[in-house]
Amino acid sequence: MAMILSRNEVENLTKESLIEFLSLRMPEGAQIDYKEDLSGDNKKESYKEFLKDVTAFANAHGGLLLLGVKEPSDDCLPEDQIVGIVDGDNIAKDLERVAATSIDPRIPGLFIKPVPVNDNKYVIAIFIPPSMIRPHMLCHHKHRSFYIRHSESSVLMSTHEIRDTVLSSATSESVARSYAIQEEIDALEYIIKDRPAFLLQAMPLLSIEQPWDVLDNSIKNVMRGEERKRKYKYPYDLASDILPTPTIKGVIGSNSRVKEDWFTEVQRNGYIQAVYRNIQNAYRDSSKFRLDKGYIDLFRAFCDFCEGIWEVTQTDIPYLFRCNYFNAKDTIFLVNLDFNEYTNPYNKRSIVWTEQVRQVGESLDSIYRAWTEQLFNAFGLDLKAPE
Repeated sequence: MAMILSRNEVENLTKESLIEFLSLRMPEGAQIDYKEDLSGDNKKESYKEFLKDVTAFANAHGGLLLLGVKEPSDDCLPEDQIVGIVDGDNIAKDLERVAATSIDPRIPGLFIKPVPVNDNKYVIAIFIPPSMIRPHMLCHHKHRSFYIRHSESSVLMSTHEIRDTVLSSATSESVARSYAIQEEIDALEYIIKDRPAFLLQAMPLLSIEQPWDVLDNSIKNVMRGEERKRKYKYPYDLASDILPTPTIKGVIGSNSRVKEDWFTEVQRNGYIQAVYRNIQNAYRDSSKFRLDKGYIDLFRAFCDFCEGIWEVTQTDIPYLFRCNYFNAKDTIFLVNLDFNEYTNPYNKRSIVWTEQVRQVGESLDSIYRAWTEQLFNAFGLDLKAPE
């Protein structure tokens, strides 16, 4: 299910953009709730109600909670919906603190944004992402309960719902991994074969609501990668002047119709992939293949590629990232170009990176760094990813 607003939109929310959003007159429902103020007779009760709503959204499909805003109605202009909360910036900090200490487990990607509106008043926008580690329990003072969002209400979860959320979280990751492995098998059979090659994969851990329109120009533009051409060393930028080619599952891009050194792929179900097989022979020993520090641009370009696709498709859900270097045996790593210094040949068939999970709203920097450092470590190099 698509989010009402993305995390990036909430992060950049202003009074003007809030009014623009409210002009849509979106009614309260499974993914949005309006409250003129915090509910409850005292701070303890108010925080409990806040935690109840937040965990309920997280245990369902995520959502948006707007504090200091009236519900939309026919006789109320969007700007008049804004009531605001006095000292809302400090209250937002309190809510961040209580959310961090009173929800078990913490909700990855939860974000609270105080938006200044009038005279020291703020609207507090709370972005609650869909979660892969449901269910989340409210743990406030002596209150221990699980809640879930049903239509316009936050209600106690039944035993059946608690069991189902646990099973669905485990099943989603298993399904995503199985799909990625099958794509890996296909890439090995039809593209990589016996050549040394990198395979980079990003698979959604939650189903996207609507299949991506992979023939849309915005996706094609990301695949052609004009921005990446200016940021990364060719040929690791995964950027091309060639139009992507439609396939049964989605669309594939490459650097050339003749000498296909790499491929990028975007599928309708949200799967993203790159295969890079332009691995050069060593300068003085053509029986060996050579890697060097330049290949970390491949990791960075792939991360930028994913973020570009997410931006144009307005997708912000958890993703599973996988990386493999196949047919790695007899690959050597160039440590120092000036002195023509290499590592010993790699003696295993593949380099398999640890799987990484990107949660909602997270930067991909940590994934790029993990991939870079694991590449160095595979060749016995004690190096860190550059800033």
